Amino acid sequence: MHLIAIDQLAREIPPAMLAGILGIPITAAARATARAGGSWANYYADRNSPAREPDPDGRQHRNPFV
Repeated sequence: MHLIAIDQLAREIPPAMLAGILGIPITAAARATARAGGSWANYYADRNSPAREPDPDGRQHRNPFV
């Protein structure tokens, strides 16, 4: 049961955050992410890319998952 929860977190947050939240080594968090099929290799680039989508109210925001 705990492994399923860790896998879910590993798909949703970067390994560094996972390690900090769970208090595990970063290497263990990276392995959990790989096992769960998560990929955060492009996270930084996606996060720092220009705005891509307008909000319904017309504001621009970044979408790191596009």
